[in-house]
Amino acid sequence: MKNSTLMSLVIKLADLENNLPVDEPLKKQIYDVVYSNDLEDDEHVPPWLLDLFNAILSNKIVEETECPYDKTLYGDVINFLAELEDVVNCECIDEGEYILFNFHKIKLSLYINRMGPSYYKIYKKDT
Repeated sequence: MKNSTLMSLVIKLADLENNLPVDEPLKKQIYDVVYSNDLEDDEHVPPWLLDLFNAILSNKIVEETECPYDKTLYGDVINFLAELEDVVNCECIDEGEYILFNFHKIKLSLYINRMGPSYYKIYKKDT
């Protein structure tokens, strides 16, 4: 099982957000989500996705930031994000034109706009 940068970041987020330590079965499940979306190699991961995870892990607020993705260059980012709640204890609301993630334990929300120019923003979650 290859440990890519994205996989390491998702493991760290799961460790922060889940109520249990990240054990080997969960690591395998995270790997499967990353691998099945062709994101196991760092060159298949758009740089903004790594920036997004680093910002969340740093509890950083991020204003609207462009997040273009091209499936001919990168893995299936949208499907990966849709499967994120399978491995990280978060609330995912997919409304088609946007995806909203609420990370309750770290008190952050992630909004990803998919209509027009794609962008994401990270903000403090309302309590």
